[in-house]
Amino acid sequence: MSAASDPSGGLPALPDTALQRLPLLSLLPAFLPQAAQPVFLAWVGLLGECEAALFESSEPRVRSLRCAWWAEELAALAAAAPRHPLGQGLISPSLPWAGLAQAVAQAIDDDALATDAAAADASLQPLAMAVARIDAALVGAATPDQTAAERFLRHWQALALGQGEPRPAAGSAGIPLAIWARHGRRPVAGAAAPEVLRDWAGHLLGAIAPIRPGETLLARLLADDDRRRLQALATGRRPAVVPLWRRPFVFWRSTRDAALHYRIPPVATT
Repeated sequence: MSAASDPSGGLPALPDTALQRLPLLSLLPAFLPQAAQPVFLAWVGLLGECEAALFESSEPRVRSLRCAWWAEELAALAAAAPRHPLGQGLISPSLPWAGLAQAVAQAIDDDALATDAAAADASLQPLAMAVARIDAALVGAATPDQTAAERFLRHWQALALGQGEPRPAAGSAGIPLAIWARHGRRPVAGAAAPEVLRDWAGHLLGAIAPIRPGETLLARLLADDDRRRLQALATGRRPAVVPLWRRPFVFWRSTRDAALHYRIPPVATT
């Protein structure tokens, strides 16, 4: 795994895949409080690696192996003994890493397409809630509700569509069987008929919940990226990267009324 270099020497290096997925992260020093940056970067990097294993693997066997490794690593993080550098900055008994480890482990065998949209959402919900709980804990927020979890669920479904060539081993985040059947098509690994792709992307775009005050910065950034990706795919276009000149405005818009102060929560006392 290659990582982006950190010229300041004070922040954890992000995997290249994280910056490729969310180029706006390069603007963090200008918009995110300095004290929050190390934790935020470590969390985004760790989550991105797990997402890549779950939803961007090249084939089911590779997906299974990568997910098993990350389930084991998250369990080690829960025991304050992570091996991965990104996890070493996120050690805390107050963070529910064990729940995320269990959710990733349960997703290992979830490599088949869901029957319909409702089944796809239900299959991803436990994993999404486990991620949302950690994201909320890192900003000192209350226990997340279903809408907070759906931010991550929708992102994974959008991520599984790639740039218009659906991931071949995205599991239940992939295009449901009912969408294929609606167009008289059969699922094809790593490909989708244009009408199938547009249909599913349009459904996901309409399912993205409106922005809410107090949402975490990560949830805001993902929602913005998902809308951009899905708007393009729903109209038969290839998603484009946000132009350099527009990125500061997009990032600033995401920070408005958002929870920005990512930190390791204090240990709960009785």
